[in-house]
Amino acid sequence: MKKLILFVYLLSFISPIFSQSTTSPEEYYSIQRFVEATVQIPFMARVADVQGSVTVRIIVGDDDSKQYEIVQNLRPDCDKEALRVVKLLSNKLLKDNLKGKKKTLLVVPFFNPKPIFFKDGLAIEYYDKKKKPTTNQDEVEYASRYFVDTLTGRIKSDVEYFEIAKKRTEPIGKALLEVDSLDRNEPTFFENAADSLKMFYYRTHSNSDFKEVIGGYYSNGQAIISYIGDKHYRYFPNGRIKQESELVDDGKKMVITDYNWFANGQMAYVRVTEKTKTESIEKIIAVWDTLGTQIVKDGQGWDEYYEGKDEKMIIHAGLIKDGLFEGKWTGKSPNGELKYREVYKNGKCLNGVAYLGKDSTTYETPSVPAEFKGGKYGFATFLERHLNYPSKAQRSNVSGKVYVQFVVCTDGTLCDYKVLKGIGFGCDEESVRVLQASSGKWIPGKYRGKAVRSKFTIPINYQLSR
Repeated sequence: MKKLILFVYLLSFISPIFSQSTTSPEEYYSIQRFVEATVQIPFMARVADVQGSVTVRIIVGDDDSKQYEIVQNLRPDCDKEALRVVKLLSNKLLKDNLKGKKKTLLVVPFFNPKPIFFKDGLAIEYYDKKKKPTTNQDEVEYASRYFVDTLTGRIKSDVEYFEIAKKRTEPIGKALLEVDSLDRNEPTFFENAADSLKMFYYRTHSNSDFKEVIGGYYSNGQAIISYIGDKHYRYFPNGRIKQESELVDDGKKMVITDYNWFANGQMAYVRVTEKTKTESIEKIIAVWDTLGTQIVKDGQGWDEYYEGKDEKMIIHAGLIKDGLFEGKWTGKSPNGELKYREVYKNGKCLNGVAYLGKDSTTYETPSVPAEFKGGKYGFATFLERHLNYPSKAQRSNVSGKVYVQFVVCTDGTLCDYKVLKGIGFGCDEESVRVLQASSGKWIPGKYRGKAVRSKFTIPINYQLSR
């Protein structure tokens, strides 16, 4: 007799992997740091395991016009990328680097941290017995392959997995490629309205333990996110670096350092987040204003930053002490209208008041996520009690995960259900049905005391055992 096993858990959209940083915030403000973070090594250059650099001469005319000349080349695709990067330099960064001179040399590095195996349009990756990527031939027990766009390096097909035996290679499954699109939020400060482009995110889904292939790009073709070696990068639609993130994990504590830029190419802030099993502490190490003046140094200073654009812009301001929010923080519109006031002690919000016209709302925590009444365990129990394994799927021995996206509305009901990846045989419909049955049993998320819509994606696993 078949036994039904149902396992459900919540899944975050993107779980980036980072690497260790040894660079100070002051060093990251330099023009060379912008160049190193913005450069994207061309895919075929990575296949060739390129190791080198391109040197570009920049000449600034009396009318501030610029001329660019490659004085040391590497290979055509890298030369083209080097020119793209240096042309994205902000006038402020370039002026600081010139120091009154009219020309300068910039070195654009292309050092591939990890070789890519590529043949006949297919990217190939090898894994050890624990299904972790490896380049050591003696450790290889599995492999994967998928078609890629050689110009961008983006995946174009499902991923096929193989077990490598001594005398043969056996196919063991697939990971399905799923591409989801969404409209981008309003452009941030220093971005044009034309930069409000559609975004496409892709990831592979499978029932195996192999690492997913994930990424994203804007409708203009520019990458949103990339992973090179252990580093994780995010980009603006104009191709400039938006964020570079790195991680150190010693098994007891995880330290994430992220460096953030404005869309005009100026450094914005450096943040360090320390995570243990019991707590997460976020610290602001350094902040610059949009003109390149440092206003927070070594975790000390008065911070002021902008969020949103035009009539929706909020100007946040307050004290940073030892990297943490301290004392009174306010949010105001460009015309000076008070939107919120919060009081902090050692980074913790003690109380807050949000204002909307003549009305006001008090709160203790600025952002509260939506949750099922009864929490995660209550939600799991609800699904176990109400989710049925379709008989058609059982008869056909169909198993796998159904990924469903939904929104928790401001009244606790659910809406906007969407199956991102299904397995058919009635399982997709059953997954949506049971989520619909939970509508009204949710506590809506809140932002500064006001109920807001919250989007979730969950995989529901259908698995049969005998």
